[in-house]
Amino acid sequence: MISAQQAVESLNRLATLKHFPTREAVIAEVGRLLNELCQTDGEARHLTSVALKHWSEWGGPGALRKLYQDVIVASRPQPAGCDLCDGSGFRPVTHVQDRLPDGSKHSTYIREVERQHAASKTHEVYLAMAFCACPLGHQQREAAHGAH
Repeated sequence: MISAQQAVESLNRLATLKHFPTREAVIAEVGRLLNELCQTDGEARHLTSVALKHWSEWGGPGALRKLYQDVIVASRPQPAGCDLCDGSGFRPVTHVQDRLPDGSKHSTYIREVERQHAASKTHEVYLAMAFCACPLGHQQREAAHGAH
């Protein structure tokens, strides 16, 4: 989240671009977008500077989001994975799906399952992938939930 002062400064600088919105309500939406995207005032300053360096006219919110991903997010240090996920942020889990008497199914994720379930007539067992509990796994989970 950025400060109100930084939002005003960034919006004033972006207003120098050709075709930047002039209606107050639209400018306020661009400010909200900056606030959603940027985690710090420094990120907002950097994003604004890069936009002014590369653009001669306003490309809209989509272009600002893309620039943010390409410049700010790409430059952030990535969290490390762990031994469970081999550095991917995902780990294999065994998924057990119970077949209930009424024909419905109940799913449970567990790390290890006894081999007896593989031959069971009341369970389906298969390998699935889950987000790891390490920092990279948390980042992968947030990215996946943010994409929806």
